[in-house]
Amino acid sequence: MNIEEGKKKIQNECDRIERMLNEDSYSKNKDDIIGLIQDLHHMLYGGAVDTFVKTMKSNRNIFSESEYNQIKPLLNKWKNNKWIFWKNRKIDPDIFNDFKDDLNRFSQQYPDFFTGDGDSITILEVFQQKMWQPIFQKYEQRVNLLVSRLSINLEPKDMKDIHHKIIIDTKYESMQPFEFEKFIAKLFNEMGYSAKVTSKTGDFGIDIIAKKSRDIVAIQAKKYSAGNKVGNRAVQRLIGSMSYKDYKANKGILITTSDFTNQAYNQAEGNPVELWNKEYLNKMVEKYFKTNLSQ
Repeated sequence: MNIEEGKKKIQNECDRIERMLNEDSYSKNKDDIIGLIQDLHHMLYGGAVDTFVKTMKSNRNIFSESEYNQIKPLLNKWKNNKWIFWKNRKIDPDIFNDFKDDLNRFSQQYPDFFTGDGDSITILEVFQQKMWQPIFQKYEQRVNLLVSRLSINLEPKDMKDIHHKIIIDTKYESMQPFEFEKFIAKLFNEMGYSAKVTSKTGDFGIDIIAKKSRDIVAIQAKKYSAGNKVGNRAVQRLIGSMSYKDYKANKGILITTSDFTNQAYNQAEGNPVELWNKEYLNKMVEKYFKTNLSQ
């Protein structure tokens, strides 16, 4: 399969799954959903690995014999992804990161492996600039969006067949805001709360209410892009909404996929409000979903 065939295969599969999602005509069986997710990942990341290996091998003449002997073990390890299939696995984001780690280690050992116009370029830069970015990167966002829409239908206990990091690696950037709210509610349910997403009519800015023992927690979930920080006004609104008669919350939590301004941290200080940035949210996801998956 050449590069154009691979790109067309990814595009056609994305089109097919998007139609199924839009028409709500796909199986809700967890094994079927997991299979679709694995196939999407393998077409994207496996295609990128295959492109690298085949390109290097088909252009062997550009290397000296000693250079090819240096890179040959790396190519053989990933050739046709056979070592993956021997383990009955397909390439997922974690395995793709292993592949890039191999490229990075090789680049550190041979930083001047490629030279041209007086400049040197590492093998990792060759992959990123010549293969991943111009060929596959544009499909990654679409694949991640479809993975998010599929995996939101899986309960945490059903995620055992997918590495738990899929939650962190794919959801935040591609989730729609309402899907992010549902995900946060699931997280708090895993933490032992009774949590549910609020009605969007008259919610006073509260997205989730979580209850446990005597605690009533009002939660706002801000699905922001990196670099777009949540300011102190959001903290003020949360504090003001906590006392609403339908909530009567004694605690508030503001959660974002980005971070907070210094003013926001100052505003929260001295109030019964917690601020969860992306780093802290990731730790909670790792802690509670991974713990439950292992049980």
